[in-house]
Amino acid sequence: MIAKSSILPAPDISESDAVALLDYLHGDVPGQEVKLAAEWEYSRRSKPLVGLALDYRKEKNRPARNLILFPPEDRNWPKIWQFASFPSCNWRDISKADRARITIPKSVRMRVTDVRYLNELGALDDWKQQALNPERKGCIPARIKGVEGVEHVVLSIDFREAPKTLKERFAVWLTEQEQSFKRSQKKRQGRTLGLGQYFLGLHDLAVWRLDDSIGFEAAQKWTKENRRGHRCFYGHKKTSGAVYNDRSDWRAAIERAKAFMSHRHGAMYDATFVGSVMERVKKVPF
Repeated sequence: MIAKSSILPAPDISESDAVALLDYLHGDVPGQEVKLAAEWEYSRRSKPLVGLALDYRKEKNRPARNLILFPPEDRNWPKIWQFASFPSCNWRDISKADRARITIPKSVRMRVTDVRYLNELGALDDWKQQALNPERKGCIPARIKGVEGVEHVVLSIDFREAPKTLKERFAVWLTEQEQSFKRSQKKRQGRTLGLGQYFLGLHDLAVWRLDDSIGFEAAQKWTKENRRGHRCFYGHKKTSGAVYNDRSDWRAAIERAKAFMSHRHGAMYDATFVGSVMERVKKVPF
């Protein structure tokens, strides 16, 4: 906890949020929770998502129809912003019961994409235009890029064939996509992999939050005064002083946080996309 003599960083940051910021700066989040913590906190940072959550709650007697309108590659987002504790609570203040409900599914099977999500991506209009283009020759594959390296592809499956044959055919097709895999991996070069990317994401998000609230110089003083003993901040080697002494390092952390937001869930933070989802939520006849 923060010492009673310490000064909270800003009026818009509660004591609980201040403790959470120090958790993120030091990497004091349980490893089994860090991914969900990052998703929760980056969702709180998204003005479009926060606005969507508040607007959605105004709709009376409407079931969770938005579940079908969000990317199938990440079903956590609609769960997160439907919680009553979102966006007011930070991760550490969420009840254990609620945390248990926000679970990242570990599916071992391929997912079938909802056609309404493909429509949101513009796939249906794009494919129709390609199909009506007389200048296109040969096979025109029905595929479109999703978010974070995900692609949606329409494949034809003949269920009259034996399962082994179908698996062999898919393996051949997958091998042919080697260049796509290489391009995806190349984009990931230079990024922190594994759980480290979430610890670093939370660290950088804390820097971004402090920058918006009090700015570089005040944040320097606050992080120096509230460092937990002689411990290192996450990813740092020094055991004393502020989280960053150089403005360029400070700005780099903020840019990393914005890149984390953009690379992982770019569409989820886009105001236009979120607005279109809300309009569809109101119209879907459930």
